[in-house]
Amino acid sequence: MKSVYEIKSEFFAIQELLEVEEFDEETGELIDNSEAIQELLNEIEDDKSNKADNIAFLVKQANDSQASIKAEIDRLNERKKMFIRQEDKLKELLTFLLGEEKLKTDKFTFSFRSSQSVEIIDASLIPAEYLVVKETFTPDKKRIKEVLAEFGTVPGATIVVKKSLGVK
Repeated sequence: MKSVYEIKSEFFAIQELLEVEEFDEETGELIDNSEAIQELLNEIEDDKSNKADNIAFLVKQANDSQASIKAEIDRLNERKKMFIRQEDKLKELLTFLLGEEKLKTDKFTFSFRSSQSVEIIDASLIPAEYLVVKETFTPDKKRIKEVLAEFGTVPGATIVVKKSLGVK
């Protein structure tokens, strides 16, 4: 009779087969190793209930791994958001410090450039000819910007001048 440790190690071998994805070098297709897993399961000398318990343990472990990976993804996404906010605040601080003047140091060059974008004040007022048909109606900001620049008016839209900081 095998010890509990030996039985578990054999089941971990099954788990390793499940974790490793092998690809056929010629076709690039995923190699199906389910027959090897079934053969290994048949070679394990134990009754059905012990095999089921060990496999259930592996299922639980895989489920727990999924949950901890999801929690880590959520944690990292929150951390990413924090760094985005931090970057925005630091850029605001630089803009305040520089007063929108160009500055070149030994390490960085700070400059400001103007850009324009169309701000849709009321999309329902935009004429149909300026709408891009998708699953929903979306104002065609590119076309509206061209018309605003040339003629000055499009109902429901205006040009907004923005400043953005570039750091090289």
